[in-house]
Amino acid sequence: MKEAKAIMTYERDTKRYHRFIVVDKDGKITGTIYFAKSAGEVPKRLVLETAQKDEVEV
Repeated sequence: MKEAKAIMTYERDTKRYHRFIVVDKDGKITGTIYFAKSAGEVPKRLVLETAQKDEVEV
């Protein structure tokens, strides 16, 4: 699979985060993403790329 699309839907706020549920139309991709409230506005679009754990720079 070269590319997949999913929708992130606002679920609720926690004390420090906005919580979004991620699901694709087939249910093969699911998850939760948290955006820190302190980061400001939540993006309308989020692009994720696959990486090896040792390649990640935070």
